[in-house]
Amino acid sequence: IGVADQFHVPLALKAVAEELFPQFEKSTNHKVVVQFALAATHKQKAESGEPFDLIVVTPAMLDDLIKQGKVAADTRTVVARSGLALVIKAGARKPDIGTVDALKRALLDAKSITYTKQGASGVLFEGVIQKLGIADALAPKTQYTSAGEEASANVVSGRAELGVLPVSEILPVKGAELGGLF
Repeated sequence: IGVADQFHVPLALKAVAEELFPQFEKSTNHKVVVQFALAATHKQKAESGEPFDLIVVTPAMLDDLIKQGKVAADTRTVVARSGLALVIKAGARKPDIGTVDALKRALLDAKSITYTKQGASGVLFEGVIQKLGIADALAPKTQYTSAGEEASANVVSGRAELGVLPVSEILPVKGAELGGLF
């Protein structure tokens, strides 16, 4: 780690990083330069040769970067796990998603849904709705975003009834609530 440390951190860990990095800077006298973006964006930057001291991406992306020689295999560490969840506007009724059928019904009954299609959570969610056989039915009422913060904002503002994000991107959002894990 150098004097100005380049950290590539996904949006899912933004709240944690914003609390921890100032503490790190104070205790080490290192200046942290952090880039918050989708994990896929960080992977692309690493593949293109952009320098970094720390990169946080999904396990599959990290394994690919290791295979490409962009990351040393012995530095691979799991730093967090985050479940996929629905975000609702604070005070709204929480949908029943306690079973697969209930989740399917809640998604189909929602007036509108928002999520980040290119993000790791969006890729996972698209796999879920494909397996449930409802992807085509949800498409007309889905608002795709380029970042989880936009998805949360869509829900908080009322532009979307439900959002799909990692839990870690829901909890710090004022005006939003965890609608349930799935």
